[in-house]
Amino acid sequence: MWSGQSSDCVGDPLKARVNLAAVSKSTINRRTASSDFTDTPSIQTPAINVLKETNPGGRYWIKLDGTDVKEGLQHSMKEKWDGDVDMLDGQLSKLQEEYRLRLKSVALSDYTDCAIPLEEILSDLSCDKTFLEKIFTEASRNLRSKISQENTSAETLKTLNWDVVECNTLLQQCQGFVDKFDNAEDIPALLKCLTDDLHLYFKNLYKKKRTAVIM
Repeated sequence: MWSGQSSDCVGDPLKARVNLAAVSKSTINRRTASSDFTDTPSIQTPAINVLKETNPGGRYWIKLDGTDVKEGLQHSMKEKWDGDVDMLDGQLSKLQEEYRLRLKSVALSDYTDCAIPLEEILSDLSCDKTFLEKIFTEASRNLRSKISQENTSAETLKTLNWDVVECNTLLQQCQGFVDKFDNAEDIPALLKCLTDDLHLYFKNLYKKKRTAVIM
């Protein structure tokens, strides 16, 4: 019971190490792998789709867990921001206005064919690329650092790895937009085609610039 302890600890019940019978780590991993439980919404998504088909006009409230709360609070379907850290220094309002102007900059209805600010759009995308390269490097460094630590949990590694994937995806999308605008002959037609993709890109980009309140 006092194996590995110093001699002065032997006989002290407060320092005894009780051996408990338990299955091995490999057995736990094997049981987990064969279990029906997953860390993906593969069960919930079809259930929600069936519910929607059953009552298309209904309103539903879905209970989220802690991993969904931040993102869910930060951005609504009506493009309303909430759940951000606000230091009352005007930076959050400035970031919101910047986001609003980025959406407006690709709104084709605001321009005549000859007034689309292509140089401004490309300049903004260039700034995006610089920002994304920086956070991609930081995310990759953080992941490598945690991988080298033996006590890092699988959940932490998964979160950090997903951050790297998101940054890399945004970086590729940014470069893709630049290439398309550089090679386009009909800018209005291209902008019309890319509007939805650009809106989603802006949304995901500014999530990287925002700080969610810790719940």
